[in-house]
Amino acid sequence: MNSPSKNANAYSATAIIDASVCKSDQSVPDENMSPGRFLTLKQVQQSIGFKTTTIYKLMKDPENPLPQPIKIGRSSRWAETDVERWKRDHMMRAGLIRRF
Repeated sequence: MNSPSKNANAYSATAIIDASVCKSDQSVPDENMSPGRFLTLKQVQQSIGFKTTTIYKLMKDPENPLPQPIKIGRSSRWAETDVERWKRDHMMRAGLIRRF
C-alpha cells in the first residue's frame, strides 16, 4: 500500500498541472468548478457567435449538443462553464486544440 506522503505528492503534482492549464487559458473551465455566472441568451450569442435560431438548433445536435438553459422563473440562463466546455469540445473535435 502507498504511504500517505506518496499519495499527497502525487495529488499535489496533479493539482499543479491542472492549475497551470487553467492559468494558460482562462476560458477552459476546471471540471470541479461551480457553474460560476449565468449567461443570458444575448451573452451566449456573443460567446459562441451564433444567433438565437442556430443556438436552439445546436442544443439538438445529437453528437455534441449545446447545454440546455437553466430556467430561473421565466428566464433562461446558461451556466458559463457549460458553454465554455462545449466550445472547448467543439474546438478539440475540429483539431484546433488538443487535450493533454
